[in-house]
This record gives sequence, structure tokens and C-alpha cells, in this order.
Amino acid sequence: MARRENPLSAPVDADGRLSAQMRQMRHTAGFSLTEAAERAGWSTNHLSQVENGKQAPSELLIIDLDALFGADGLLLSLYEEVLSERRHRALVSAVEARAREVPLMREAVGDDRWLPEPGTVLPLTGDHAEWWGDITIPAGTILERGSLFTKTWRLRNAGDVEWRDRFLKRIGPTAASTLVHSPRAVQLPVTLPGEIVEVTVACRAQWIPSTSVAHFKMSFADGRLCWPDRYSHGVDLLVTAIEGPSCECMSCRVKDPQAAHAAHASREERQEWMAARTMARVVRSN
Repeated sequence: MARRENPLSAPVDADGRLSAQMRQMRHTAGFSLTEAAERAGWSTNHLSQVENGKQAPSELLIIDLDALFGADGLLLSLYEEVLSERRHRALVSAVEARAREVPLMREAVGDDRWLPEPGTVLPLTGDHAEWWGDITIPAGTILERGSLFTKTWRLRNAGDVEWRDRFLKRIGPTAASTLVHSPRAVQLPVTLPGEIVEVTVACRAQWIPSTSVAHFKMSFADGRLCWPDRYSHGVDLLVTAIEGPSCECMSCRVKDPQAAHAAHASREERQEWMAARTMARVVRSN
């Protein structure tokens, strides 16, 4: 009889998301821990330690498992997030990291922003959210590398707390050669209990052909997560980038109408395109 595996804790960082994805893909492929370790050429104990977050994985292990599970680069993309977070932690303290992103959100709402009092236990009593679907770019969408696209989700305020001065914030790095590029945060409009808000984020597909996933969670203007121990994955987008033209000009023979000259547009043009298409609006009330 196969040994029962201990459940993993809800992921709170890139290491946790990688471990959870490794186990999920192993189960989907129908491998026990021992079978996966033997087929990949690693010890069962080592793979167990990595899956449970007790030992850091090597790039070689991730390459072997990505191939074994047929992940098409998804594990490598998550590993890139892990490396980015490690570099980030090594360079700056958590306070310095927050200081860089919080002013952007504070500036957006001004000095009269609403914030929970310091020391308030989060989440707030009665504060709940429901995911109401992907409006654009469903999980697994295939895009040409470097192409610009807009991702839209619908979220419902399922509690009895008004959402005011909140943001949908990207968790982890916002860009890398194998990661989808996106803004750090999108401000949400005031959303009353029962209302549905539509959130659109302008993104650019990763430049290296691979599969990439990006996670977003709701936060207050000071960077605190609204639900620090709930909705572990937040909302996400998952795309696979492939080789091919990624521009809609005639010379590139456009394939994606939203590409917007991503192949050779200037940096300023791309930033302007992304800023104009990153927004949120209430679309329905109960």
C-alpha cells in the first residue's frame, strides 16, 4: 500500500507555489513519490524534502521533473519566480521592499485613503470574495512570445464589508525573461457588498517560449493583504508563449489583433498601451 502523503500548507510564496505545483503535476501524471523519483533519477527522500519545502530544489531537478510530467516549461517558470524572490530577499529587507511599492498605491488614492487601524486582525470580519470567472485569456492560452494582451477577471464582493481603496497586487516579480510582465498593482473602484467588479490588467507574454503563471491578490494601499491566510492563489493567469511574429503591422503578418507592435514598439509605446488598458470597474449590482 502506498504511503499516505502529508498535505502541504497553503502556499504563501514562490517556493510554496512551486512545491504545490510539483505535487499536483505528479499526481496528475499518476506517479507515486517513489516512482517519480526513480524515473527522474533522484532519491525519494530528496524529492520528498523538496515537495515539503524542507530543501531547496536545484535547476537540474526542476528540468528533470518538468520533462517527466510534460509540464511544457511551467515548473521552470515557477522556479524562475523562486530565484527572483531569493535575489530580492538577499538585496533588500522586507521593509525596504514595501517602501518601493506602497507609495505607488498610496499616491493613487491620496491622503484620505481608508486603511484598517494598525494591529487590526485580517481579514476583516465579514470580508469575503468570490471569483466569477476569466473574461479573457483562459488558463492555458497560447500566445506568441512578447505579444501584448489584456487579462480580465470578474470578482464579487461576497461579504458585508465595502471594498474601498483596495488594489489587486501582483505577488512576486512582475517581469523576467520567462515570466509574464504586468503592472505591480491595479486600483479597484468602491465595490459594495453583492457587487461584481471587472478587473483588467494589460500584460506582455514572456520573451522566452515557455509556460508562465502570475498570481494577484487583493491588498490595501499600505500593501497589507486583505486575506493573508485565505484564497492562497488569489486570481491568476497562465499562458504559454511560442515562437512567431508578435506584431500587427503588415510586415509581421499579424496573428494576434491585440499584439500592438510588441516586437519592435518603443518602450514608451508599450508602457502607454499597458497603462491605458489596466483598469477596474463595477459591472453589476445585486
